[in-house]
Amino acid sequence: REAAGEAIYAVLVESEPELLSLFHSPRALLATHLVTGFSALIAALGVPRDLKAVVEGLGCKHLNIEVTIPLVASVREVIVGLLLAESAGNLTPAASNALASVLNYAGGAFVYMRLNFSRRLSILASSWATANSPKEYAGAKAMAGDTGDEPADDDAYEWLRKGDGALAHGAAVVPETFEHMFQFNAAVMKFRDSEWMDEVLDSMATFVANAANVGRLQEECELAALRIVQHGVVEIDFAAFKAIMLASLRSLVPKAWDHDHEEAWSWLWDNVQQLIKDALAKAYAFEPPLAVFLGSLDSVATNQIHTGVYQRFFAMAPRGEDHFKQSTSRLHFIADRVLALS
Repeated sequence: REAAGEAIYAVLVESEPELLSLFHSPRALLATHLVTGFSALIAALGVPRDLKAVVEGLGCKHLNIEVTIPLVASVREVIVGLLLAESAGNLTPAASNALASVLNYAGGAFVYMRLNFSRRLSILASSWATANSPKEYAGAKAMAGDTGDEPADDDAYEWLRKGDGALAHGAAVVPETFEHMFQFNAAVMKFRDSEWMDEVLDSMATFVANAANVGRLQEECELAALRIVQHGVVEIDFAAFKAIMLASLRSLVPKAWDHDHEEAWSWLWDNVQQLIKDALAKAYAFEPPLAVFLGSLDSVATNQIHTGVYQRFFAMAPRGEDHFKQSTSRLHFIADRVLALS
Protein backbone atom coordinates (compact mmCIF):
# COMPACT_ATOMS: atom_id res chain seq x y z
CA ARG A 1 0.00 0.00 0.00
CA GLU A 2 2.80 2.41 0.87
CA ALA A 3 4.59 1.73 -2.42
CA ALA A 4 1.36 2.22 -4.38
CA GLY A 5 0.67 5.49 -2.60
CA GLU A 6 4.20 6.74 -3.25
CA ALA A 7 3.93 5.83 -6.93
CA ILE A 8 0.60 7.65 -7.35
CA TYR A 9 1.91 10.70 -5.49
CA ALA A 10 5.05 10.82 -7.64
CA VAL A 11 3.23 10.70 -10.98
CA LEU A 12 0.61 13.23 -9.86
CA VAL A 13 3.24 15.76 -8.80
CA GLU A 14 5.25 15.13 -11.94
CA SER A 15 2.27 15.69 -14.23
CA GLU A 16 0.69 18.52 -12.20
CA PRO A 17 3.50 20.38 -10.35
CA GLU A 18 1.08 23.04 -9.12
CA LEU A 19 -0.50 20.41 -6.88
CA LEU A 20 2.52 20.69 -4.58
CA SER A 21 1.30 24.07 -3.36
CA LEU A 22 -2.00 22.47 -2.30
CA PHE A 23 -0.43 19.70 -0.23
CA HIS A 24 0.44 20.62 3.35
CA SER A 25 0.82 17.20 4.95
CA PRO A 26 4.01 15.07 4.85
CA ARG A 27 4.52 13.07 1.67
CA ALA A 28 4.18 9.70 3.42
CA LEU A 29 0.86 10.73 4.95
CA LEU A 30 -0.47 12.00 1.63
CA ALA A 31 0.55 8.77 -0.08
CA THR A 32 -1.37 6.81 2.55
CA HIS A 33 -4.44 9.03 2.10
CA LEU A 34 -4.36 8.48 -1.67
CA VAL A 35 -4.41 4.70 -1.34
CA THR A 36 -7.02 4.82 1.42
CA GLY A 37 -9.28 7.05 -0.69
CA PHE A 38 -9.05 4.84 -3.77
CA SER A 39 -9.60 1.71 -1.71
CA ALA A 40 -12.73 3.22 -0.13
CA LEU A 41 -14.09 4.13 -3.58
CA ILE A 42 -13.55 0.65 -4.98
CA ALA A 43 -14.95 -1.05 -1.87
CA ALA A 44 -18.19 0.98 -2.07
CA LEU A 45 -18.90 0.42 -5.77
CA GLY A 46 -21.46 -2.30 -5.09
CA VAL A 47 -23.61 -0.10 -2.82
CA PRO A 48 -24.65 3.23 -4.39
CA ARG A 49 -25.58 4.79 -1.04
CA ASP A 50 -22.17 3.92 0.43
CA LEU A 51 -20.40 5.17 -2.70
CA LYS A 52 -22.23 8.50 -2.46
CA ALA A 53 -21.23 8.83 1.19
CA VAL A 54 -17.58 8.05 0.43
CA VAL A 55 -17.45 10.53 -2.45
CA GLU A 56 -19.11 13.25 -0.36
CA GLY A 57 -16.63 12.63 2.44
CA LEU A 58 -13.69 12.88 0.05
CA GLY A 59 -15.23 15.92 -1.61
CA CYS A 60 -15.50 17.74 1.70
CA LYS A 61 -11.78 17.22 2.19
CA HIS A 62 -11.14 18.98 -1.13
CA LEU A 63 -13.41 22.02 -0.69
CA ASN A 64 -10.39 24.26 -0.18
CA ILE A 65 -8.88 23.09 -3.48
CA GLU A 66 -10.02 24.49 -6.82
CA VAL A 67 -10.92 21.24 -8.53
CA THR A 68 -11.63 21.84 -12.22
CA ILE A 69 -12.71 19.57 -15.07
CA PRO A 70 -9.27 19.79 -16.78
CA LEU A 71 -7.59 18.88 -13.50
CA VAL A 72 -9.92 15.90 -13.04
CA ALA A 73 -9.17 14.72 -16.59
CA SER A 74 -5.43 15.07 -16.03
CA VAL A 75 -5.47 13.17 -12.74
CA ARG A 76 -7.62 10.46 -14.29
CA GLU A 77 -5.25 9.93 -17.21
CA VAL A 78 -2.22 9.87 -14.94
CA ILE A 79 -3.65 7.29 -12.57
CA VAL A 80 -5.07 5.03 -15.27
CA GLY A 81 -1.78 5.28 -17.18
CA LEU A 82 0.19 4.34 -14.07
CA LEU A 83 -1.96 1.28 -13.41
CA LEU A 84 -1.68 0.20 -17.03
CA ALA A 85 2.09 0.46 -16.82
CA GLU A 86 2.37 -1.32 -13.47
CA SER A 87 -0.08 -4.11 -14.28
CA ALA A 88 2.10 -5.47 -17.09
CA GLY A 89 -0.89 -5.89 -19.40
CA ASN A 90 -3.17 -7.46 -16.77
CA LEU A 91 -5.48 -4.44 -16.67
CA THR A 92 -8.08 -5.16 -19.34
CA PRO A 93 -9.69 -2.40 -21.44
CA ALA A 94 -12.96 -2.97 -19.58
CA ALA A 95 -11.25 -2.57 -16.20
CA SER A 96 -9.42 0.51 -17.45
CA ASN A 97 -12.67 2.10 -18.63
CA ALA A 98 -14.39 1.21 -15.36
CA LEU A 99 -11.62 2.84 -13.35
CA ALA A 100 -11.79 5.94 -15.53
CA SER A 101 -15.55 6.10 -14.96
CA VAL A 102 -15.13 5.91 -11.19
CA LEU A 103 -12.53 8.70 -11.24
CA ASN A 104 -14.79 10.78 -13.51
CA TYR A 105 -17.66 10.33 -11.07
CA ALA A 106 -15.58 11.26 -8.04
CA GLY A 107 -13.92 14.21 -9.78
CA GLY A 108 -17.22 15.49 -11.13
CA ALA A 109 -18.68 15.29 -7.64
CA PHE A 110 -15.77 17.33 -6.27
CA VAL A 111 -16.39 20.03 -8.88
CA TYR A 112 -20.13 20.03 -8.15
CA MET A 113 -19.62 20.22 -4.40
CA ARG A 114 -17.20 23.13 -4.64
CA LEU A 115 -19.60 25.08 -6.88
CA ASN A 116 -22.77 24.35 -4.92
CA PHE A 117 -21.60 24.00 -1.33
CA SER A 118 -20.53 27.64 -1.30
CA ARG A 119 -24.25 28.29 -0.77
CA ARG A 120 -24.21 26.03 2.28
CA LEU A 121 -21.14 27.80 3.65
CA SER A 122 -22.89 31.14 3.25
CA ILE A 123 -25.97 29.81 5.08
CA LEU A 124 -23.82 28.48 7.91
CA ALA A 125 -22.04 31.80 8.38
CA SER A 126 -25.15 33.98 8.23
CA SER A 127 -27.35 31.78 10.42
CA TRP A 128 -24.57 31.34 12.99
CA ALA A 129 -24.23 35.12 13.22
CA THR A 130 -27.99 35.46 13.67
CA ALA A 131 -28.13 32.68 16.25
CA ASN A 132 -25.58 34.52 18.37
CA SER A 133 -27.13 37.95 17.97
CA PRO A 134 -29.68 39.32 20.49
CA LYS A 135 -31.72 40.85 17.67
CA GLU A 136 -33.93 37.84 16.96
CA TYR A 137 -35.41 36.09 19.97
CA ALA A 138 -39.05 35.61 19.09
CA GLY A 139 -38.38 31.98 18.27
CA ALA A 140 -36.37 31.61 21.44
CA LYS A 141 -39.26 32.92 23.51
CA ALA A 142 -41.56 30.35 21.95
CA MET A 143 -39.01 27.59 22.47
CA ALA A 144 -38.59 28.50 26.13
CA GLY A 145 -42.31 28.19 26.64
CA ASP A 146 -42.82 31.81 27.70
CA THR A 147 -46.54 31.69 28.35
CA GLY A 148 -46.45 33.28 31.78
CA ASP A 149 -46.12 29.91 33.47
CA GLU A 150 -43.02 28.06 34.58
CA PRO A 151 -41.65 25.49 32.08
CA ALA A 152 -42.71 21.97 32.90
CA ASP A 153 -39.16 20.65 33.07
CA ASP A 154 -37.53 21.43 36.45
CA ASP A 155 -33.96 21.38 35.10
CA ALA A 156 -34.86 23.69 32.23
CA TYR A 157 -36.67 26.11 34.52
CA GLU A 158 -33.77 26.15 36.97
CA TRP A 159 -31.42 27.00 34.11
CA LEU A 160 -33.73 29.74 32.83
CA ARG A 161 -34.21 31.19 36.30
CA LYS A 162 -30.46 31.75 36.67
CA GLY A 163 -30.54 34.12 33.70
CA ASP A 164 -26.88 33.59 32.76
CA GLY A 165 -26.47 34.94 29.23
CA ALA A 166 -30.19 34.89 28.55
CA LEU A 167 -32.92 37.46 27.94
CA ALA A 168 -35.34 38.27 30.77
CA HIS A 169 -38.93 38.19 29.61
CA GLY A 170 -41.81 38.09 32.04
CA ALA A 171 -41.55 35.37 34.66
CA ALA A 172 -38.89 33.42 32.77
CA VAL A 173 -35.51 34.13 31.20
CA VAL A 174 -35.20 33.37 27.49
CA PRO A 175 -31.89 32.13 26.00
CA GLU A 176 -30.71 34.51 23.30
CA THR A 177 -27.51 32.86 22.05
CA PHE A 178 -26.85 29.44 20.57
CA GLU A 179 -24.80 28.32 23.55
CA HIS A 180 -27.51 29.13 26.07
CA MET A 181 -30.38 27.89 23.91
CA PHE A 182 -28.48 24.63 23.44
CA GLN A 183 -27.96 24.32 27.19
CA PHE A 184 -31.65 24.94 27.78
CA ASN A 185 -32.74 22.34 25.22
CA ALA A 186 -30.15 19.88 26.56
CA ALA A 187 -31.69 20.27 30.01
CA VAL A 188 -35.15 19.62 28.56
CA MET A 189 -33.85 16.43 26.90
CA LYS A 190 -32.09 15.29 30.12
CA PHE A 191 -28.56 15.94 28.81
CA ARG A 192 -27.82 18.77 31.20
CA ASP A 193 -24.81 17.03 32.76
CA SER A 194 -23.37 15.64 29.52
CA GLU A 195 -19.69 16.62 29.64
CA TRP A 196 -18.92 15.50 26.11
CA MET A 197 -21.69 17.75 24.75
CA ASP A 198 -20.12 20.70 26.55
CA GLU A 199 -16.79 19.98 24.88
CA VAL A 200 -18.35 19.86 21.42
CA LEU A 201 -20.46 22.92 22.16
CA ASP A 202 -17.30 24.87 23.07
CA SER A 203 -15.90 24.06 19.62
CA MET A 204 -18.99 24.88 17.53
CA ALA A 205 -17.77 28.36 16.60
CA THR A 206 -14.52 26.98 15.19
CA PHE A 207 -16.38 24.20 13.38
CA VAL A 208 -18.52 26.77 11.60
CA ALA A 209 -15.62 29.12 10.88
CA ASN A 210 -13.57 26.32 9.31
CA ALA A 211 -16.33 24.40 7.51
CA ALA A 212 -14.55 24.91 4.18
CA ASN A 213 -11.04 24.35 5.53
CA VAL A 214 -11.05 20.61 5.97
CA GLY A 215 -7.53 20.38 7.37
CA ARG A 216 -8.28 22.87 10.12
CA LEU A 217 -11.73 21.35 10.73
CA GLN A 218 -10.13 17.95 11.21
CA GLU A 219 -7.64 19.42 13.68
CA GLU A 220 -10.46 21.03 15.68
CA CYS A 221 -12.40 17.76 15.72
CA GLU A 222 -9.32 15.89 16.90
CA LEU A 223 -8.83 18.39 19.72
CA ALA A 224 -12.48 18.04 20.72
CA ALA A 225 -12.08 14.25 20.69
CA LEU A 226 -9.02 14.46 22.95
CA ARG A 227 -10.95 16.59 25.42
CA ILE A 228 -13.87 14.14 25.32
CA VAL A 229 -11.54 11.24 26.08
CA GLN A 230 -10.34 13.03 29.22
CA HIS A 231 -13.85 12.63 30.65
CA GLY A 232 -13.77 8.86 30.21
CA VAL A 233 -16.87 8.88 28.02
CA VAL A 234 -17.75 5.45 26.62
CA GLU A 235 -21.01 6.03 24.75
CA ILE A 236 -21.68 9.17 22.72
CA ASP A 237 -25.14 9.96 21.36
CA PHE A 238 -24.29 12.02 18.27
CA ALA A 239 -27.91 11.93 17.12
CA ALA A 240 -29.02 13.64 20.34
CA PHE A 241 -26.51 16.46 19.86
CA LYS A 242 -27.74 16.96 16.30
CA ALA A 243 -31.36 17.08 17.43
CA ILE A 244 -30.59 19.65 20.14
CA MET A 245 -28.44 21.69 17.77
CA LEU A 246 -31.11 21.89 15.08
CA ALA A 247 -33.88 22.65 17.58
CA SER A 248 -31.81 25.48 19.02
CA LEU A 249 -31.01 26.95 15.62
CA ARG A 250 -34.65 26.78 14.49
CA SER A 251 -35.62 28.76 17.56
CA LEU A 252 -32.93 31.41 17.14
CA VAL A 253 -33.25 31.84 13.36
CA PRO A 254 -37.04 31.59 12.95
CA LYS A 255 -37.50 34.01 10.07
CA ALA A 256 -34.84 32.66 7.71
CA TRP A 257 -34.91 28.99 8.65
CA ASP A 258 -35.92 26.70 5.77
CA HIS A 259 -35.02 23.39 4.14
CA ASP A 260 -31.69 24.78 2.89
CA HIS A 261 -30.71 25.74 6.44
CA GLU A 262 -31.69 22.29 7.71
CA GLU A 263 -29.62 20.67 4.97
CA ALA A 264 -26.58 22.90 5.48
CA TRP A 265 -26.39 22.34 9.23
CA SER A 266 -27.05 18.62 8.90
CA TRP A 267 -24.24 18.45 6.34
CA LEU A 268 -21.81 20.23 8.67
CA TRP A 269 -22.73 18.07 11.65
CA ASP A 270 -22.48 14.83 9.67
CA ASN A 271 -18.92 15.77 8.66
CA VAL A 272 -17.96 16.86 12.17
CA GLN A 273 -19.51 13.72 13.64
CA GLN A 274 -17.50 11.45 11.35
CA LEU A 275 -14.25 13.31 12.03
CA ILE A 276 -14.79 13.09 15.79
CA LYS A 277 -15.68 9.39 15.54
CA ASP A 278 -12.46 8.69 13.62
CA ALA A 279 -10.41 10.71 16.10
CA LEU A 280 -11.99 8.94 19.09
CA ALA A 281 -11.21 5.54 17.60
CA LYS A 282 -7.55 6.53 17.25
CA ALA A 283 -7.44 8.09 20.72
CA TYR A 284 -8.82 4.99 22.44
CA ALA A 285 -6.44 2.75 20.48
CA PHE A 286 -3.32 4.87 20.98
CA GLU A 287 -3.88 6.00 24.57
CA PRO A 288 -2.53 2.87 26.36
CA PRO A 289 0.77 2.55 24.44
CA LEU A 290 1.26 6.34 24.51
CA ALA A 291 0.73 6.38 28.28
CA VAL A 292 3.34 3.63 28.67
CA PHE A 293 5.81 5.53 26.48
CA LEU A 294 5.37 8.87 28.26
CA GLY A 295 5.58 7.15 31.64
CA SER A 296 8.92 5.62 30.69
CA LEU A 297 10.58 8.98 29.99
CA ASP A 298 12.97 10.46 32.52
CA SER A 299 13.27 14.20 33.18
CA VAL A 300 16.06 14.68 30.64
CA ALA A 301 14.12 13.02 27.82
CA THR A 302 10.97 14.92 28.77
CA ASN A 303 12.77 18.26 28.65
CA GLN A 304 14.25 17.36 25.27
CA ILE A 305 10.75 16.66 23.94
CA HIS A 306 9.47 19.95 25.36
CA THR A 307 12.30 21.86 23.70
CA GLY A 308 11.79 20.02 20.43
CA VAL A 309 8.08 20.88 20.43
CA TYR A 310 8.81 24.61 20.53
CA GLN A 311 11.68 24.41 18.06
CA ARG A 312 9.47 22.70 15.51
CA PHE A 313 6.50 24.98 16.23
CA PHE A 314 8.53 28.18 15.83
CA ALA A 315 10.07 26.82 12.60
CA MET A 316 6.59 26.19 11.19
CA ALA A 317 5.01 29.38 12.58
CA PRO A 318 7.69 32.03 13.32
CA ARG A 319 5.06 34.53 14.49
CA GLY A 320 4.27 32.16 17.31
CA GLU A 321 7.31 33.49 19.17
CA ASP A 322 5.42 36.76 19.63
CA HIS A 323 2.83 34.92 21.75
CA PHE A 324 5.16 32.74 23.85
CA LYS A 325 7.16 35.16 25.99
CA GLN A 326 6.79 33.32 29.29
CA SER A 327 9.63 31.89 31.34
CA THR A 328 11.26 28.63 30.32
CA SER A 329 9.64 26.79 33.23
CA ARG A 330 6.22 28.06 32.15
CA LEU A 331 6.82 26.94 28.55
CA HIS A 332 7.84 23.50 29.79
CA PHE A 333 4.65 23.35 31.87
CA ILE A 334 2.53 24.19 28.80
CA ALA A 335 4.28 21.53 26.72
CA ASP A 336 3.76 19.03 29.53
CA ARG A 337 0.03 19.77 29.60
CA VAL A 338 -0.12 19.30 25.82
CA LEU A 339 1.49 15.88 26.17
CA ALA A 340 -0.92 15.01 28.97
CA LEU A 341 -3.88 15.98 26.79
CA SER A 342 -2.59 13.81 23.95
